Amino acid sequence: MGQGFTAVAEQVGSLAEQSSSATQEIAQIVASIQTETQEVVESIETGTAQVVNSTNLVEGTKRRLAEVLLKSEQINELMQKISASTAYQTESSAAVTQLVKQATEESEQRSESSGKMAQSIQATAEIAQALQTSVEKFKVDDEGAIAPEFRQPLPCFQLQILAQPKAPSKASTSPSNPTVSALPARTLPEPSRPSLPSPSPRPRQASWIQTNRFGSIF
Repeated sequence: MGQGFTAVAEQVGSLAEQSSSATQEIAQIVASIQTETQEVVESIETGTAQVVNSTNLVEGTKRRLAEVLLKSEQINELMQKISASTAYQTESSAAVTQLVKQATEESEQRSESSGKMAQSIQATAEIAQALQTSVEKFKVDDEGAIAPEFRQPLPCFQLQILAQPKAPSKASTSPSNPTVSALPARTLPEPSRPSLPSPSPRPRQASWIQTNRFGSIF
């Protein structure tokens, strides 16, 4: 009996040692599993944080792309406005150039007309001076007749005067006036006069004034 108990005790001790050793190994395995689990958890948390960061980056990129697209559309609209404004300015410049050209041509025409008018006025003044000189050679007595000493042959000249037609005077139709009605009209070559520009047509009739050799007007 005693030997049997001893053998059993030895076996129980051996099993206890084995159980203790197995328990230690299990504890080590559990600790290792816990460590690895903790590492996995940390890795998962890190991955989750990275995913969140990546998601935030993607969202930020989307917002930036949307802003870039909006700016691109605004730039496109601005370019279209600039193009339209440039075309309008080009047309306006062409119109202004045409107006300036027309104004220049009209100014040149006015200058030319002013020059011709000045020449015409100068020629008219010369003719008026010549008429004044010719009239000063006549002397009329108290009865309206030309004095005999001043009845010298004078060159007959003819002038066209633009004026309204006048009623014939009594002196030119009365037979009692021998100074006016007796002499026929003569037309001699006109004296040389400066050339005048053609006057613009007017709705008036032309009347002719002639002088005879004695200076009488008929």
